[in-house]
Order: sequence, then structure tokens, then C-alpha cells
Amino acid sequence: MRIRSFLAVPVSGEVQANASRLMKKLAERTSGVKWVEPENLHITLKFFSDIRVEETHEISRAVQKTIDEFDPFEIIMGGAGAFPNIEKPRAIWLGVTEGESQFREFFERLDDRLADLRYPPERRRFQPHLTIGRVRAKQEDGELTRLLAELDECYIGPSYIDEVVLFNSELERGEPVYTRIASLEF
Repeated sequence: MRIRSFLAVPVSGEVQANASRLMKKLAERTSGVKWVEPENLHITLKFFSDIRVEETHEISRAVQKTIDEFDPFEIIMGGAGAFPNIEKPRAIWLGVTEGESQFREFFERLDDRLADLRYPPERRRFQPHLTIGRVRAKQEDGELTRLLAELDECYIGPSYIDEVVLFNSELERGEPVYTRIASLEF
């Protein structure tokens, strides 16, 4: 059996609540954006696509080995942006304003360890972020771009990185449903 899966770091309740309030404010002033449900907010580390259920054990072992090399650490979330950029937004995100270098170091070690298990390393530089929305319709009036520029330095809150979760992702009625396969703690 194959499952669609990814590794992610959950975010704090404070970050979820503040991101949710921000998404509501943005939704009131924009259209054509599918906002992420607050309970689904996370920082993705690695998307595996379809893997065999048996592979979850080797992935979990690799994650745990990496976690064992680090102490838990704190990040501060804030600053809004978009991929590929705010002028042509496709994915709207909140960034990491403090703790980014330690987060990157953790990710790079994890990515190297997973590459040893045949999972291709990321080609782009890791930019820890929290995706909060996906643009579904072309933004003609530029309002979303203006709002994102205003939120460049917004504060969302702290999140303690002390767990990595391997999730299964399934679509139900067009909505993603995430199920924890394994929770690995620092």
C-alpha cells in the first residue's frame, strides 16, 4: 500500500491563533484565495508524495537520528510574503524572523540523512515558512500585493520546535485531511 506523506513541524497555538486572525482580515479584503484551516497549519520539511507504508519506519529512524543531534529550539514567526513573489502570488506564507539559521541547519542535516535513504535532496535553499493560503484566481486589482507589502514585518508569535511529525495526506471532498503517522520528539 502507498500513502501520500510529508514531514512537518507543528506550530504553537499562539501562532495558529494569530495566523487565523490574519487570514480572516486578509479574506475580508481579497478574493480568489483558498485559506488554510488553522488546525492544518505547519512548517513543511519534506514532501514525499507516494511512499510505501514500510518506508515510514526508515524515515522515522532518520528523523529521530537527526533530532537526537539537536536540542529543542524556538523560532519567531512573522513577516508575510508569497511564492514566487508578492507581485504574482501563488502561495501566501508567513516567515521565520528569528531562529532561521538553526532551523536551516536542522533541515540540511535531515535532508542529507534522507538523501542517504534515496529521497532526493531539495534543490532550492530551504526557507522555513508557514503556508497560509493558495491563490486560486488571478489578482487583478493588486490589493493582495499591497496587503502583503504592508505585512512584511508583522509579528505572529513564537513556536517551540520540539517535534517533527510524519503525516499522511488525503483529500476528502477536495479538502486535505492530515493524519499523524509518527510523532518524533527532541
